[in-house]
Amino acid sequence: MDCKPVKVLVLNTSSRISGAERSLVDVLSFFRKKSLLPLVVLPDKGELYQLLQTQHNLLIVGLLRSKKGQGVYGFIRDVLKLFKHSYQLSLIIKSHNIDLIYSNSASSQLYAILLKVITGRKIIWHVRDNLKTSFFTSIFCYFADKMLCISKHIMEQLPFKHKTELVYNGIDTTKWKVNYEFLNKIKDELDIDRNVILVAHIGQLIPWKRHDLLIEVAQYLIQDCELKVHYVIIGDDLFDDFPDHKRHLQHMVKSLNLSEQISFLSYRGNLAEYLNGIDILLHLADNEPFGRVIIEAMALEKPVIARNQGGPKEIISDNCSGFLVTSSEPSMIAEKLRILINDSNLRRGFGRVGRSIVKSKFSISNLERIGPIILSVNEECSN
Repeated sequence: MDCKPVKVLVLNTSSRISGAERSLVDVLSFFRKKSLLPLVVLPDKGELYQLLQTQHNLLIVGLLRSKKGQGVYGFIRDVLKLFKHSYQLSLIIKSHNIDLIYSNSASSQLYAILLKVITGRKIIWHVRDNLKTSFFTSIFCYFADKMLCISKHIMEQLPFKHKTELVYNGIDTTKWKVNYEFLNKIKDELDIDRNVILVAHIGQLIPWKRHDLLIEVAQYLIQDCELKVHYVIIGDDLFDDFPDHKRHLQHMVKSLNLSEQISFLSYRGNLAEYLNGIDILLHLADNEPFGRVIIEAMALEKPVIARNQGGPKEIISDNCSGFLVTSSEPSMIAEKLRILINDSNLRRGFGRVGRSIVKSKFSISNLERIGPIILSVNEECSN
């Protein structure tokens, strides 16, 4: 006899597409294979809505994403909206006979907790962010019935370890592979010589991603005038959390007379096409929770230099697929970068090893585990 499908309310407080949303798309692709029927709730008809609308059932509820600096009145307004939306969601849970709640972010988990109090439904929380406040971390973890952690780095931050499961992000390496058609796409767009070595830093334009370090590293290496190198920063402040940060970075570039060596590009939805055209990826964020762009670059056989902390140290094999640097000192990063710039054979060798690591440890098959985990939580609920 066929099992009754499990209905899952999927909460995501953004319709913009960043790494967490791209990972969510991959997770949802496995739901139907595991007898899970998702009802995805998004705050508006943004990019994520457009991407998912032909594949999944979607609802729009004006979910709030937490934002700093709104003052007392803004805080009160958001709290009132939080309760209003939670009530709306509780009615949705009852009318659609939802079995479980899946929250894809810390902001989503806040809604999930209120819904658990109102409806009694269990929560699977996909923990994708560094958690800064121990009090709220404890509350969020206490109410979660299962926590899916994207790295050991994230898992170590959480109490209630018996509720945690390590589920690394994964990508489809049949799609993420070298495509020679796009090898010169980004260089042609930037109008730079195709023989120039292109070093990229890709991520949201927010302070902890440390794009400023790329600028300082470029300044350090600019003395080596025999090196034909260009640097590109790809990304945006998707949620307008730091509206002055891009201007700050651009001012740094201008004040250091690096405008000819460093370019800025906005976020690209077709990121694989642009990653195909870079030579080296720098990922210098402070305690990156995972680093999806790292495995994407490695799948495309690009060497990566990253900080020896957070998720990247679980991904990169030092001196085999890239370099892990123990310091944020620009001179130390520059020395590793200089090695890669000057050695094309090493770049190719690191690239091949990097792709093999992604295929063995970070393939999309990782996400198959999520379905059985959700089903096991549902079975506990039914017993």
